[in-house]
Amino acid sequence: MRLPEVFARCDALSPLLRDACALDDEREFFARVAALPRDAALLRNVREAAVRFAERAGIEAGEVRGLCFGGQQPYVDYYPAVLAKLDALEEANGFYAFADYAPLGSDPWMTRTTLPCATSADDVLHLSFIDSQRAHRGKDLRFVPPPSAAALHEVEERLKSLIAHAPLPRRAARARLAALMSDYDEARRRARHFGDFTSIASARLFRRLGFRLPLLSLSELLELEAARVAELVELFARERERIDDAVDEALALGGDELHFTRKPRGSTPIAVADADGVRRPAAALEPERWSLDVFAPIFLMRLGITGLVSGRGSIRYSLVLGRVMQRLFGVPHVPNLLCSAAPPPSGPFHDAAPRLRAWEPTLIARLLASEPAVIREEIRASWRNAGVPA
Repeated sequence: MRLPEVFARCDALSPLLRDACALDDEREFFARVAALPRDAALLRNVREAAVRFAERAGIEAGEVRGLCFGGQQPYVDYYPAVLAKLDALEEANGFYAFADYAPLGSDPWMTRTTLPCATSADDVLHLSFIDSQRAHRGKDLRFVPPPSAAALHEVEERLKSLIAHAPLPRRAARARLAALMSDYDEARRRARHFGDFTSIASARLFRRLGFRLPLLSLSELLELEAARVAELVELFARERERIDDAVDEALALGGDELHFTRKPRGSTPIAVADADGVRRPAAALEPERWSLDVFAPIFLMRLGITGLVSGRGSIRYSLVLGRVMQRLFGVPHVPNLLCSAAPPPSGPFHDAAPRLRAWEPTLIARLLASEPAVIREEIRASWRNAGVPA
């Protein structure tokens, strides 16, 4: 995918694109990342976080060889765009982190998904992995319980019904469903909270697709880096006026194209979960309750990441963060690759639901209909500039 496909005014945005080191050529990105030195302390802590997470998830840790970063909130299902980032990170010797401290409800994909279903009134099958969205809305994922056995059983029964009415080999589909539910059941058994559940289930699915890069919990990595993070929080508090001015400059240049929600002037870049687990702005770090906000990539850059793999949403935010980096530290954003994928809609569930022709198959739909190696190759081909345009 090319930058002009995301930004309609690339020429006007060129100062921000330069500050953000935004690239759409993966070869140039890989070369720039490989040329940067690696921070020994961060490398050590990424290894530690990857080992801890792997033990909790029951997966191989993966070899930590570099510090290129990608990550986002953990979901119960994914579009191919997220998996494209994993493919790029693996080639860049990077690691992927689950932002397992996000507030529940900030993105519906954390708890539910939809699949085409020809037997439903609206051609849509709805899957929910949580018993009560309303009871936990706004809570840090680490303060929400894992899904109940009943919720996962309902997911399985709905998917069985979906397979029974789809034009595909049912024996193979049922075997794939059993593997999928095995990962969800194992994640539920191992999880301490809902953030753990979605992270572990995702990690096991990513391994099933053949991804071997290190996977870890972002909250756990930040806890290992708590001392350096605290210093940066103090710096942010001292320099809020300069940061706010830099954000204003970026938004004045980028306008609505950046999709960046302006924070109140003087805000600190962290949130803290209160006694009920609800995330609120805060001014101090509290163990197990604090988390970084939208400025998290700046903290990771100062800790030593050597590159950032961004999707269509995060590349927009990076134009603001790049200007903040310049104004606050006098240095550019790390190499920043736009990486996204949108393979043409296809597959048995999609074909059986004619009113959903524009529906893009998700990971669950793909895993039920195809072998992992086929899915992996389709996603790899679709994000490369030489592949199918996204």
